[in-house]
Amino acid sequence: MIRKNQEQEGEREQANPLLSAMKEQNERLARRCQSLLSAQEKLQKAFQHEKDSNAAKRRFITRMSHDIRTPLSAIIGYTALASAHAEQPDRVREYLYKLDTASGHLLSLLNEILDVSKVESGRFSLTETPTHLDALLEELTDILDGNMRAKKLDCVFEKDYQHEYVACDPFRL
Repeated sequence: MIRKNQEQEGEREQANPLLSAMKEQNERLARRCQSLLSAQEKLQKAFQHEKDSNAAKRRFITRMSHDIRTPLSAIIGYTALASAHAEQPDRVREYLYKLDTASGHLLSLLNEILDVSKVESGRFSLTETPTHLDALLEELTDILDGNMRAKKLDCVFEKDYQHEYVACDPFRL
């Protein structure tokens, strides 16, 4: 019975070339629709990837603009203090040391911004070096000191570690 229906359908198709042409056209349209759906899916994925990438860039720029203000404020503050105490060479030397620390930190931040292309391409890596924790905390205190004084804040580091030196990327730590 099924074979008889298939034979009858085949005979109808041969008898009606228009029906056969419509069937071919429907098949072409179905393939085209599938192709368009596939392209749409790829475009949606690319759009989402671009959206995520832009959001990551905005977060990076927001963080960096905040991070840049901290050493820049220290540089401005210690410059003012050095000028105000120009007659006291020991204090001026102390402020110059802190200016050097803050400007070195600012330079590292700017280099990190320039290295954003390395991050995006996956070529970014940390540079591990032996780092003395007390010295690192002292540098951090020097950089933050001006902002803390201006806001009348105190910062106390409680040190409870077994090793004074650690292998790390000190700037990123």
